[in-house]
Amino acid sequence: MIILAAEKDLAKNIPKCFNKCCVQLRPKEAKAHGWKKRSIKGYKVWLCGDCSLAYDRKQYCEFCSQVYLENALTLDGKVWAQCEEKECGRWGHVDCLEIKYGKSREEVMADSFKYACGACKSKNKKRTKSMKRRLDGNIKNLRQSKRKCTEDSAL
Repeated sequence: MIILAAEKDLAKNIPKCFNKCCVQLRPKEAKAHGWKKRSIKGYKVWLCGDCSLAYDRKQYCEFCSQVYLENALTLDGKVWAQCEEKECGRWGHVDCLEIKYGKSREEVMADSFKYACGACKSKNKKRTKSMKRRLDGNIKNLRQSKRKCTEDSAL
């Protein structure tokens, strides 16, 4: 579902759900039938009620924005990979991961490859920085305590 510049004008006039794997046709009164406009890659597009709800739940490939419905990860015929972080549950296309990380399919599919979605990576970086600050603070306190002990023993 990567949106090309040439598709910009089409995005407004597509008579079906913008999720390329969905077959729902957009009714004339789309809002009355649960359809919603969403901003995907900078373009306003229509998604049917189910796809819109899935998009709001972050059920889409973070790289190409392909929406997936629960229990339908093979909907588009591609292989998906799940974020390795506990309780995350986000998925991404293996093809997209190959491009993003510059790895081969075999490398991405290997057990040694650990995929963390952008949101989890961001959380992990913040957590690591916070832990490093605390550790640096503890080391500084230990050094001061050691210096004080050394000074006290010298007296």
